[in-house]
Amino acid sequence: MADKIMLGEGAAAAPPREQPPIKSTIAVLMDVIDLGLRVEDFPGKPAKLSPKVQLVWWSIDKDSQGNYFELSKEYTNSHFESAKLRKHIAAWVGRALTDAEAKAFDLTSLVGKPCQLSVVAKLAKNGNVYANVDAVTQLHELLVPQIPQMPPYERKEFWASRKQEYADAAAEFKRKQAVANGASLPAPQSQLAAPVAQVTNEVVVQQMIAAEAAQQADLPPV
Repeated sequence: MADKIMLGEGAAAAPPREQPPIKSTIAVLMDVIDLGLRVEDFPGKPAKLSPKVQLVWWSIDKDSQGNYFELSKEYTNSHFESAKLRKHIAAWVGRALTDAEAKAFDLTSLVGKPCQLSVVAKLAKNGNVYANVDAVTQLHELLVPQIPQMPPYERKEFWASRKQEYADAAAEFKRKQAVANGASLPAPQSQLAAPVAQVTNEVVVQQMIAAEAAQQADLPPV
């Protein structure tokens, strides 16, 4: 007889993640992660692939375990003037970027640099509320001395999983697009080249007889 058990009964509930304070905070950029292409599918718009990058900061605020809060934000990696990433960088460095500067801007040059983050509460689809980086601005020089010496940073394994998730979805998106556009699978190898005629012993004998007859007739072999 089957055991009577309710859905989810006995499962260990994951402890709620401690959220950073919802406020303006001083932070240091610790990492820039290239997430590759992500499938974006918004209602009323055709799905597309967009290059994504994740910026990871450590706030100077600490959690109950004494660790610096980690904040991050995913951006579309675009140098266009309307792109949020370009707007945030411009606010961070304290001036607008020219198109040439934006195209040549190295995001990793910001690693280790402090800034001011505006952190707001955002409601996720699952009903949870989490801290979201809403704005990035230049840190006033008088606040720089407040920045502590940060411990060594190690990228969390989660980001490798996220990159693979995006890569798998992008590959499937490309495959479906190829099928929709009428692309077919590559032809079998046997169809890519004309078959090579096999030279049998019988053919060799016939060639030898023809050559000998031609010599006897004082004619060049055919």
